[in-house]
Amino acid sequence: MPALNKIIKTAASFIFMVFLSLALLALVSVVPLPGNYKIYTVLSGSMEPALKVGSVIVTVPDSNYKVGDIITYKPSSYSKTTVTHRISAIKNDGDIIAYAAKGDANNAADSQLVVPAMITGKTVFTIPYAGYLLVALRRPYVVLTFIWTLAAMIIGSEIKKIHLALKKQVKAGCNYEK
Repeated sequence: MPALNKIIKTAASFIFMVFLSLALLALVSVVPLPGNYKIYTVLSGSMEPALKVGSVIVTVPDSNYKVGDIITYKPSSYSKTTVTHRISAIKNDGDIIAYAAKGDANNAADSQLVVPAMITGKTVFTIPYAGYLLVALRRPYVVLTFIWTLAAMIIGSEIKKIHLALKKQVKAGCNYEK
């Protein structure tokens, strides 16, 4: 019986840590990070094999972009979508700098040039396939399942504590009767 209790306790601790890690990942993806870091999920294969579909990328603004940098930019000022491609060339027309960007898996460069004001940052860190978790964690039924599981774990833990306290109390009561 003690071995079974140890296995259950270890499994519960592991599950709790997994849930805590997922909650932290979900929170970090929504809350702005210090230092202008932003988190995005790769939704297409245009940057394969460098960035796999479903990967999480972390970007940070830079003042000096160069050929080979993987940048994330908004195609227009009112666009909610972003594009993450590699800078393939720098166009310098006097005081105006623009970048030609291209997905690694694409045959041609993007049709529009990217000006610095469009760029949200360059990729500094990637976590392959973690984006699938982020997308799942934003679905209501997953969030509800997550919350109910955590609540059940907490309630189960409290019931166990009450049960052990009652057991101790009963044993203490038995000793007084003798």
